[in-house]
Amino acid sequence: MRTKQLVHEAYAAHNILTNLGFEPEEVFIGTPLVVNGDPPGRYAVVALRHGGKEFIYNFARLDSEADGERFLAAFSAFTARQKLMSRAELTRITNASNIWRQRHRLIEGLLLKGIDLPYVSKGAN
Repeated sequence: MRTKQLVHEAYAAHNILTNLGFEPEEVFIGTPLVVNGDPPGRYAVVALRHGGKEFIYNFARLDSEADGERFLAAFSAFTARQKLMSRAELTRITNASNIWRQRHRLIEGLLLKGIDLPYVSKGAN
């Protein structure tokens, strides 16, 4: 995946999680070494820390540590520009992402980890 596409995937994952009701401060983007990845290696990931639990979703394998550094720098630049982007443009980015198309896997992973979805939980009360 190109760096721009990785940035858009990371934004889409963050957007999906916050739209499910998680706080932005609970969502993190990183590039850890994932030993149980398939295959093991460095991945671009979205992590959620909520209610004492942590969920990590690997969305792209990176070829090198330098690729991870480029991705994180590009993501940081994107988030700085995000305030200037239209809602329609941000929606297009989310809707064009692989993470959006496979959002059911992200949600299923959260539920299997025992993480309640805030908007669903609030609606049940």
